[in-house]
Amino acid sequence: MREQIIRTIVDIEWEMFQKTQNVGGRAWCQDDRHQFESNRLGQFRQWDEKTLSLYLGDLQRAECEDTNLVAFKYAYMMEHTYPEEFLAIREQLPDVSAGKKELIMKLSEITLSWCEEFRKKYPGVSNQARPIYKNSDGNGVTSVETYFQGESATYSKETLESLLGVYERAKTEGRNLYEQAVVEEIQLAYGKTLSEIEKLIKNSD
Repeated sequence: MREQIIRTIVDIEWEMFQKTQNVGGRAWCQDDRHQFESNRLGQFRQWDEKTLSLYLGDLQRAECEDTNLVAFKYAYMMEHTYPEEFLAIREQLPDVSAGKKELIMKLSEITLSWCEEFRKKYPGVSNQARPIYKNSDGNGVTSVETYFQGESATYSKETLESLLGVYERAKTEGRNLYEQAVVEEIQLAYGKTLSEIEKLIKNSD
């Protein structure tokens, strides 16, 4: 049941991704479903069934309303990556309530701390990935901080509250969900372990 929910989420997101218009035209990643699925499956397999079901509900309501949460995600990111272009579309985006913003900041704080831990353990992989903080945004670069906050802004308050519970439990148990997601993504995308990829990067330097 849980895996089926995840697959349904990824299918809906992929369709929304195909309809998303990017600054500068269609992005290469919009033609790479394997990479897209590897990334999204890696993320969602860290969530519990309750949170997945809530997010699926968010997506299905958006479909019924003919709105595109994936397009909104990238649009919210533009506040930091393309600030001038963002001003032209800002009024078209749903407002993010103060309650949601508070939850997003709590989630973001945990995520960024996990990223810092990950960078210390796997510097090679980290150097090939997004920078962590939004002060590195621009020139086609989107940080983990900006990406995470842009995506989280599309979740309902109920989904954010449930996800915060998932994050807080993981933190209490000493689990790094960012690392676990990357482990899953690398295995799906390349058929290798995170340690193998780290070693390959180090050996190529």
